[in-house]
Amino acid sequence: MRQYLDKPIEAEKIEAIQECIDRCNREVQHPQKKTIADVAEDRSTTRSFPDWFVRGVEAALLAPTAVNQQKFKFFLYDDHCVEAVAKFSLIGYAHLDLGIAKYHFEVGAGEDFDWI
Repeated sequence: MRQYLDKPIEAEKIEAIQECIDRCNREVQHPQKKTIADVAEDRSTTRSFPDWFVRGVEAALLAPTAVNQQKFKFFLYDDHCVEAVAKFSLIGYAHLDLGIAKYHFEVGAGEDFDWI
């Protein structure tokens, strides 16, 4: 390995590697990142989500989930009541993922609220 560190990489090799990386990035379809609108719904009388709820959902979206499915949804009721629901998954793990998402939601929200 040491022998390769002392030799500079030729410019055409760098260009060939970069072209290969660029081609792969164009050909591979990357999954779309989910947004708050995808996983949250306001069922209260408020017109927009409170800041603590947005922070909670954002934290849940960053949480690790099995095979990166994020099969959960959060519902806001009466300003401080939240329901978390696991959506259907063919692979499974939806309820395990829901527990992980709920934990991250609580940490991210940083405010007292009630689970329904």
